[in-house]
Amino acid sequence: MEYALLLALIATIVFSAVAFFGTSTGGGFGKSACSIKVAYGDGGTCN
Repeated sequence: MEYALLLALIATIVFSAVAFFGTSTGGGFGKSACSIKVAYGDGGTCN
């Protein structure tokens, strides 16, 4: 029973962290993808 409560607590913390940091890093992932495309000669430019 204690393990189930501990697992539920950890799952809640992980979900909250992903929800919080996911919104703030979304733009960073987009910029990284754009930079990689430009570096491999996809013909585009980053804004």
